[in-house]
Amino acid sequence: MTIMIKAAGMMVALAAALVSTSAMAGGSIKDDPAPAAEAAREFKFSWNAGYGTNYMFRGVSQSADRGSVNGGIDLTYGIAYAGIALASINFGKDVGFTGKDNARLETDIYAGIKPVVGPVTFDLGLIAYTYPSAVYGASHFYTDSPTFVEGKLGASGEIYKGGTLGATFFYSPEYQFASGKVTTLEVNFAHAFNEIGKVTPTFSALFGKQWGSNNASYLANFGNFDNGFTYWNAGMTFALDKWSLDLRYWDSDLKHNAGGSAFCTASAFQCGSKFMGAIKYTY
Repeated sequence: MTIMIKAAGMMVALAAALVSTSAMAGGSIKDDPAPAAEAAREFKFSWNAGYGTNYMFRGVSQSADRGSVNGGIDLTYGIAYAGIALASINFGKDVGFTGKDNARLETDIYAGIKPVVGPVTFDLGLIAYTYPSAVYGASHFYTDSPTFVEGKLGASGEIYKGGTLGATFFYSPEYQFASGKVTTLEVNFAHAFNEIGKVTPTFSALFGKQWGSNNASYLANFGNFDNGFTYWNAGMTFALDKWSLDLRYWDSDLKHNAGGSAFCTASAFQCGSKFMGAIKYTY
């Protein structure tokens, strides 16, 4: 992920709610379901597939500023949910060592519950970001595993008709590439407009802040030689039946951190101002 969940120059093309308030606006590849409080205690299954002109995660491209194919499967039972999401990624090549791709596939496995208390929907869950194709070890450019696990605690609710506000804390005891303890806070807002024909447009935006440590891996791979950074996005999602199209702007303050702007312009893990689009089908 950053130099591099688990989202990353972009063409604006058809785009799907990789973002829902949880995914595109949220900065993660996954798009977990939001079971209603009164949901019957029965199993429900859905799948999705899509394509994005970039895969952004917390302000950083996971696909080397190229397109990313993605898909997933979700299962719900009352307030409980579980799922798996896959996305094509590009972490660059193991230059100077094997010459192989560092990683080409991300697989996120997640589960949790979404209880509703009054007007507030809570989200308590775990996410495992795994990289089945990753090349790492003592003889490779990346000497530590990219796989990591995060816990999350979120809350959201309708603040007026059509408008929702939410916040989610993420915590990893050992972040990607053995970079130590990392905490992330994301605040998101969405406003659903009235239908135009059969299309429902929704504006959404997110602001995120990550706190790392002075761990050498975090400073070099994620914080641009600072122990934290901020990122944000804003865009429109257009929903039509089972299809959704998302057009979004991403940015972060990483280029202003101690390591300088070159941090955002490498051959992989680019950051800075990005425009992207994604299209998604959910069944």
